[in-house]
Amino acid sequence: YLGFNRAFEVFFGARREQLIGKTAFDINLPELAEIYHAQDNELFENGEAQQYDSQVKNIHGKLYDVIFNKAVFTDSQGAVSGLIGTILDITERKRVEEIFKQQQKELIAIFENAPFIMFLLDGERCIRRMNALASLFTGSAITDMIGLRIGEALHCLHTLDTPQQGYGFGLSCQFCTLRNTIKDTYETGRSNHQVETSLSLFIEGKERSLTFLIFTSRIIVDNSPLILVSLQDITEHKKLEEQFRQAQKMEAIGTLAGGVAHDFNNMLGVIHGHTEMAMDLLDPAQPIFAHLQAILQATEHSVNLTRQLLAFARRQAIAPKVLDLNETVEGMINMLRRLIGENIELIWLPEAGRCLVKMDPSQIDQILANLGVNARDAIAGAGKVIIETHSVSFDTTYCSDHPGFVPGEYILLSVSDDGCGMDKEIMDKLFEPFFTTKEIGKGTGLGLATVYGIVKQNNAIIDVSSEPGKGATFKIYLPRHMAKNEDIWKKSPVAHVLQGNETILLVEDEPAILDMTRLMLERLGYQVLSAAKPSEAIHLTKKHAAVINLLITDVILPEMSGLELGEKLIPFYPGLKVLFMSGYTGDVITRQGVLVEGINFIQKPFTKGTLAAKVREVLDNK
Repeated sequence: YLGFNRAFEVFFGARREQLIGKTAFDINLPELAEIYHAQDNELFENGEAQQYDSQVKNIHGKLYDVIFNKAVFTDSQGAVSGLIGTILDITERKRVEEIFKQQQKELIAIFENAPFIMFLLDGERCIRRMNALASLFTGSAITDMIGLRIGEALHCLHTLDTPQQGYGFGLSCQFCTLRNTIKDTYETGRSNHQVETSLSLFIEGKERSLTFLIFTSRIIVDNSPLILVSLQDITEHKKLEEQFRQAQKMEAIGTLAGGVAHDFNNMLGVIHGHTEMAMDLLDPAQPIFAHLQAILQATEHSVNLTRQLLAFARRQAIAPKVLDLNETVEGMINMLRRLIGENIELIWLPEAGRCLVKMDPSQIDQILANLGVNARDAIAGAGKVIIETHSVSFDTTYCSDHPGFVPGEYILLSVSDDGCGMDKEIMDKLFEPFFTTKEIGKGTGLGLATVYGIVKQNNAIIDVSSEPGKGATFKIYLPRHMAKNEDIWKKSPVAHVLQGNETILLVEDEPAILDMTRLMLERLGYQVLSAAKPSEAIHLTKKHAAVINLLITDVILPEMSGLELGEKLIPFYPGLKVLFMSGYTGDVITRQGVLVEGINFIQKPFTKGTLAAKVREVLDNK
């Protein structure tokens, strides 16, 4: 080194006295010295200036990316006497270039893997770039589409007579929406976001009747003709949105139906109870007896309708038991055969082994009866109904592809028929209360609504498949009960003696029901103290010196709930039994409609016989 500037000292991390008169070998830069040696010899030989990129380390080991410029200089006789050169530090530029390259790779990867159909158009509206989803959408290879005007590319698909494999437009005037949106962006420079449209598409040769798309077009660089066009298939989102609206509608209908059924139940209870008691006092031979019997039958039919409404609205209290679904269905088979008629073959295919579920046994009866009637009415003449049980399980992968399904272990109860089947329009309204395809007077439209309510109340899943002329299959997935060493529920024998002489405190805020229930109990031999509200009941107990054996109370009362009243009275009568009654319970004695364990409950409206049996059951329970 003969001379150098200050920047050279800083670059190599050495002082002038360390470098003047020294070689790179002398100052312990062997990598740099080897590079210099080879390059300098070549330069001395041909005398031509050189420029080249390289990497060098200074004496502290710091690595630099550099550009060398070197040339020879001569003395007065023209002989080469040395080299002169510059070193340009491009380390930062190289770093930025690498970042830029990485960003380019990432942007390309984002474009290619975006969950949208994407086209990049130039100023002539020609396709400059498109991603794999766009290729699938058009059914053409990317190389075949690059350079085509977007209108040509999409229009040729729009007029296809024979759909190709992949996506392809069916004939749809909605194509104009896409074209006009792009045109507007080119002419105004305005971005168009969330333009929703629908197209008839073909997927792998099969037409999907309606595909919903969110369509956007925007200039991606200011003062540039580049336009990004994206389409997002939101068909599944639309389906979920429709399911959510349907669920909201069903919930609103259920709330209304539950409220109506509750009020109606009270009146039915009064009519039914007084009719029963009047018939008890009459000789069946008297002409009026037949009229009362007709009233009773009409009332019982109305009670069944209101109970179906309550089941749909999930407003009736249930008492789940651990039961073997196979045994429960087996006990219903003979009744179902009578229900559906002799011309329809009933096939029962239970899974081997125990199929344990935890639910109210009466709800299994309701499900099978309603589906049985539904199948019978769908079959014209002779036919076949198949009832099956299977153990199934769903994982998260399956559930992510099947909206409404929840991972877990289930027992499938399947009811299939070979009847007339249903189209999509009927399927969409299948579980709505009062919707029926039967003739006027032939159906209430509450059967499948009842099944739907029971399924939802038990955290189960229902799936229906059907096509016109190909029958229908109802699949109900009941959560499997996994507990071990638990007694299976068996029906307990009905008590033979239904009368008694114990003292009962009766609390009911509806005067007509209070009087009717009091009369029923008194005719059964019980001593009855009746009150219209909790404060009256508490006052009666203070005046009554003898023991009170049973409190029968409505769940919803003024001043306090029936549960709170029972809690206030039990300290004064440690052996006091409590029987709750209600048209529907709310959440006072239930959790989401399921009776709290140990709660005694009777559903309104009830018959005198039902009341007699329930009172005896509670009093005799030790």
